[in-house]
Amino acid sequence: MSNKKVVAFSFIACGAAAILSATPAHAAFATLESGTQVIALREYENAYTVINCGNGDEDFTEFFILQRMMVDGGPPTWVPTETAYLVGRYRLRLSRTCGGYNIYDVEATP
Repeated sequence: MSNKKVVAFSFIACGAAAILSATPAHAAFATLESGTQVIALREYENAYTVINCGNGDEDFTEFFILQRMMVDGGPPTWVPTETAYLVGRYRLRLSRTCGGYNIYDVEATP
């Protein structure tokens, strides 16, 4: 293989690895449930969801994905998220409540 092909292949491989191993930074999801951990499952779909927080027309939260998740080992449910999470376990940090929903920031577990 020529040097140009090796370099091009290396960039493609590194890019694919970065995409496949990426974790959402500062992403959030909404649920009626309370918890400290979530397991993201493989199933997700594009869906626009707006949750009105009830403090005026401009106080709302938008989500662009619905993904199946299990909060604290509970049953799998569809929850609105800002991004599709990789399958796995994540820590939750309550960011705010909005329209009866808990809005969680999601952090990777070590």
